[in-house]
Amino acid sequence: MDIYCHDGPFVVDEVFLSWSGVKQVCSVYISGGQNFALFQNTSFDSNDQQDNSTRLAVDGRKSFSDPCFTGLPTVGDQTWTLTFAVHKIVNEIIIHRKLRGDGYTFMNGFYVMGYNEEGKLLFRYNDTGTSKGSLTIWILTEVSAPMKKIVIAMDNASETRYLELCEVETFG
Repeated sequence: MDIYCHDGPFVVDEVFLSWSGVKQVCSVYISGGQNFALFQNTSFDSNDQQDNSTRLAVDGRKSFSDPCFTGLPTVGDQTWTLTFAVHKIVNEIIIHRKLRGDGYTFMNGFYVMGYNEEGKLLFRYNDTGTSKGSLTIWILTEVSAPMKKIVIAMDNASETRYLELCEVETFG
């Protein structure tokens, strides 16, 4: 559940959750709404491309069309990297993918990894293809350790399967 308030700053003193059916709650994440990824350092590597348009994925625009970061539709491995200036505790990553005219998105089979300052892997999310029809993907990291770097990657990219990121958001 995401609740957005655009009427100005205010303080929430209490949140009451009520539902039926589920007998227990494992986790509740409450965020002040600050997107840690906004305007942070990014880079992209593939077998044959170095690209400066990587910042389009952290420019604050959530449209599902251009301008978006797009990896070249070539065969090989592709890696888009977000590096925080200061490490952050990231609980949620939101990826906004690009809408195609035929409704098809190209990122099936991507994966996301989070690393600490020493380069230790803190979490890994593997896309199983179930998000194929969704333009927005919410990933809960379930990590309480500070992250320095987030990597979104795809092995064996091709002309019909490559990275396209309209916006990447991170929240703690």
